Amino acid sequence: STEGGAGTMERQTEACGRAEVTEPETKGSAINKYTTFLVQVVLDGETLCGRKRYSDFEWLRATMMSHFPGIPMWPLPRKQTTGRFEAAFIESRR
Repeated sequence: STEGGAGTMERQTEACGRAEVTEPETKGSAINKYTTFLVQVVLDGETLCGRKRYSDFEWLRATMMSHFPGIPMWPLPRKQTTGRFEAAFIESRR
């Protein structure tokens, strides 16, 4: 067995929990249109689910950065004013 290989990383990730962002869904009228994503988190065998908007991910990232300074965090995709409800853009955000 190889120590520190990809299998080790997967086991460590699973030991900490797992999160998935799936099923984008666009709602609202032309003026108040927005997209939500289904977020599923598994921790200690318990599954938590909820639909979240982009602003919820912005809040989570900002909160994590303030509580865990010095820990690298992936950037979120940039906001876009036109074409933000197109399938390709929504998928790139997921």
